[in-house]
Amino acid sequence: MNNILPGALTLLEEARAYPYTAQERQIVESTRSRAIVGGPEEVAARLKELAAQTGADELMINTLMPDPVARRRSYSLVMEAMRG
Repeated sequence: MNNILPGALTLLEEARAYPYTAQERQIVESTRSRAIVGGPEEVAARLKELAAQTGADELMINTLMPDPVARRRSYSLVMEAMRG
């Protein structure tokens, strides 16, 4: 039995050491295929492409990191890149 709750944010070291089951690895790979990852400019460009492809006039992003200060900073960086 694992001690990581579904949806809980963990430290990078814990995530790397976690003994994933085959089903969990499949879920991770499926999620990664839909994720937009990168620096602010790359993320902004891909978000703009996604909005254009889907006709969306609004997007929501979710940065998964346990440090709330770093998470807010990542949102600020992407927001600045989206405006730029």
